Amino acid sequence: MAASSKDLIIGGLHAARTTLERAAGDVLEMWLRRDRDDGPLAALARDARAQGVTVQFVEPATLARLY
Repeated sequence: MAASSKDLIIGGLHAARTTLERAAGDVLEMWLRRDRDDGPLAALARDARAQGVTVQFVEPATLARLY
């Protein structure tokens, strides 16, 4: 799918949480760090899946390349 003016990458735990709470229907997919899959990130992944969002756990280097 080609990027559009509506496509946006959001980074950071709090920003991702807020987006999920306020606009879960607009979230296409969530990428989370593979090396931190417990605590707050586990809760975020669980909540995202409950909202029907696909969750991918990826290497930190993969996320670093996005910024």
